Amino acid sequence: EISNLERVSECIKKLGFPNNISLSDVYMNLGNGYTDLNQHTKAIESYKEAINLRERLVGEDSQRMSDFYFNLGLSYLNVNKLKESLTTFEKSLEIRHKVQAGEQNEKIGDILHNIAFVESQLGNLDSSLKAYSESLKIRVQILGEEHEKTADSFYNIGWTLLQLKQYEQALEYLQRCRQIRMKVMNQDTEKMSDTFQYLGWAYYLSLIHI
Repeated sequence: EISNLERVSECIKKLGFPNNISLSDVYMNLGNGYTDLNQHTKAIESYKEAINLRERLVGEDSQRMSDFYFNLGLSYLNVNKLKESLTTFEKSLEIRHKVQAGEQNEKIGDILHNIAFVESQLGNLDSSLKAYSESLKIRVQILGEEHEKTADSFYNIGWTLLQLKQYEQALEYLQRCRQIRMKVMNQDTEKMSDTFQYLGWAYYLSLIHI
């Protein structure tokens, strides 16, 4: 599939249609293919080509462009370029807010969740907590409380609160995560194991810091 897409992009260029909007989707699909093959540097190059072409032809204000930036942000994250990843996720969020005029949806929750993760990797725990909390609010609103993504938000807020030494609050969020995951997930998973591990830590630390 990758080789076919590469041939398509080369053919379009050779035929003299470098400004065809369809070529941006070819680059996008190439990026997705390279990502699946763990060729993240090539994925980054393809996503950039898709963004540059689409922006030049139709501008950046579309959900499609937001998706392009989101995928590019993931690729930067895959090669541990955290600052580039954060900037790109923020651009994706900015475009989403602009084109949706304040309307919330699941994708905005996902973007915020990734922003929060990158902020935590950069050591910006307060910023991470804020973004995780915003993501949780949207996920509860759109998906409901008993959903795996909502449980992930409760878990990550609990983990962040642990790092901030807010142990009682961390315990509350991790307990809620456990309740949801026990309802919606297979019990024999790494996520369930992590939930119980950090729940135990939160309980222990909340006791010794009374």
